[in-house]
Amino acid sequence: MDFWKLKRNGGDGWCVGDLPEDCAYDFGDDNVTKYFATSFELCQKKQVIDLLAEGFSPEDLDAQPAVTVKDHYSGLGCCGCIYKLKVRLLNENKEVLQEFKPEPVTLDPDQDDMSWRQVSHTFSDYGPGLRFISFEHGGKDTKWWKGHYGVRVTGSSVTIETTQASPARNLLKNPSGNDASPEQSCDSEMPRDDPECYASTEESSDSDIYSDDLECFFISDQNFSQGMGCNLLYGNLHSDSEESTVFDEQMEFWEVIRNGGDGWGVGDLPEDCGFGDDKVTKYFATSFELCLKKQVIDLLAEGFSPEDLDAQPAVTVKDYYRGLDCCGCIYKLTVRLLNENKEVLREFKPETVTLDPDHDNNTMSWRQMSHTFSDYGSGLRFISFEHGGKDTKWWKGRYGVRVTGSSVTIETMQASPARNLLKNIDGNGASPESSDESLESKRNGGDAQNLNIPGRNLLKNPAGAEQLELWKLKRNGGDGWCVGDLPEDCAYDFGDDKVTKYFATSFELCQKKQVIDLLAEGYTPDYLDAQPPVTVKDYYSGLGCCGCIYKLTVRLLDKKKKVIQEFKPEPVTLDPDHDDMSWRQVSHTFSDYGPGLRFISFKHGGKDTKWWKGHYGVRVTGSSVTIGAPRQQEA
Repeated sequence: MDFWKLKRNGGDGWCVGDLPEDCAYDFGDDNVTKYFATSFELCQKKQVIDLLAEGFSPEDLDAQPAVTVKDHYSGLGCCGCIYKLKVRLLNENKEVLQEFKPEPVTLDPDQDDMSWRQVSHTFSDYGPGLRFISFEHGGKDTKWWKGHYGVRVTGSSVTIETTQASPARNLLKNPSGNDASPEQSCDSEMPRDDPECYASTEESSDSDIYSDDLECFFISDQNFSQGMGCNLLYGNLHSDSEESTVFDEQMEFWEVIRNGGDGWGVGDLPEDCGFGDDKVTKYFATSFELCLKKQVIDLLAEGFSPEDLDAQPAVTVKDYYRGLDCCGCIYKLTVRLLNENKEVLREFKPETVTLDPDHDNNTMSWRQMSHTFSDYGSGLRFISFEHGGKDTKWWKGRYGVRVTGSSVTIETMQASPARNLLKNIDGNGASPESSDESLESKRNGGDAQNLNIPGRNLLKNPAGAEQLELWKLKRNGGDGWCVGDLPEDCAYDFGDDKVTKYFATSFELCQKKQVIDLLAEGYTPDYLDAQPPVTVKDYYSGLGCCGCIYKLTVRLLDKKKKVIQEFKPEPVTLDPDHDDMSWRQVSHTFSDYGPGLRFISFKHGGKDTKWWKGHYGVRVTGSSVTIGAPRQQEA
């Protein structure tokens, strides 16, 4: 899929297949050897062509040369499909000059010829200013069949015919999937009657980015050995929105490096495939193509000082993995110690482990991989942890290696706690972390550099007696915001006895906001210009009877309240039929944002998904904004 931006990757996502043996219809051009195939939910991919970068001059483009677009699509004789195309001519600001967007085409094998068809259009008289061309196409099947039975596309082209810069050359990259990697091949599909995930049969609107969910179930077989019957509660795989792919909440904090086959999933650890530690209740499962995930730990942001790190404390990494006794698997691990430029100081990369149930004893038992780094020299600032694997039989589903219980520890450090800059974090008034000592510090001009003092409450209305005063209500839809008590009327325990209240939203969007004036709170410009790490956390949950949507936006602002850096994760939709509705944490640390920080804007909220009167929307509580010590002051 090189060069293509995946706008929607629904169902089993895009894949690439070979022509003609596995395509059923001859394309008619020997130079085209592959095609892109879609799945049972909407798949769309896009390229934006920078014409100046392609060698066209402004003068040539302003002469309005003819721009011709072509695309080829087909279906399968066993399943209907839908095809979509949208091409736009854009100016230097990427504003639309002209658009070609034909009506979606539906092909029915009972009535239509499913062989390759061409769609073509030539733009002319579009005015001066052409600088970019946006090409987007895709579709889906009409029967919601697991796999890749949707529309096929290939041989796409965009040509500008009459300019002096390489006339009539195709400006699209990888137009027919010839740059595809093995991870995107269609050839690995297995028969539909194998153990697999089944797609929801409920039709969803292509325009609703929250409805493109794939509900997955693990189908256990009585003939499978103990452990194969573990209940795999895989998270929903959301299709791409217009901005980015939204991964399941259970993958939060992990960067998914490879998501091959059916991708990563998360399963529960019940008694019959237990881990041996009651605190570990879930595991990650891989599929029939390589799955890798990664975290990079910023040690300064975690509160460790350069002096402590340069003393080369022992760094211990541990990971746990196992396989299934019906299918072999491969396990991989790479851990790297990195300096401030993220150059490798030391690496632990053991040989790839292959587990074969025919030869290895206890493939179902959890195995530990462990290593301690020492004598790695000065300069440690980051730790990169990456692991994963696959199965060895290319079985549809998630029969690959399982991993869980991973850890990275630095044993002898004295990391100072961060201070919570938000108050009234749960609708109960004062922040649990506030104290008379910290308030006295504020009266004395603020001691922001002393991280041993708990956070000062920077929000007014600390007791909640004035309800939502001093929270600015940006949206108060439906029946508006309200405050409830934990846990009696919340259905889920928050897990912290100090947090006794929560904010609840309604059937239309509710959002509230606070803007923290850091100078007014006692921070000096010099301190803020040293770019101390800013960590934000929020907690949200839903109800077992009604779905909900959660939103968060946090911005670092300069003295003119212009945005320096923003954290705005994709909205989260919780469905009680598929999701755990208990409290979840979202967290982010800002760093390297440049000088000039003077304000922090924190906004969150949401709504319910059923338009029920009352307050059945998302609950939020326990919010925090903390500022650590600048790096040069972290001694």
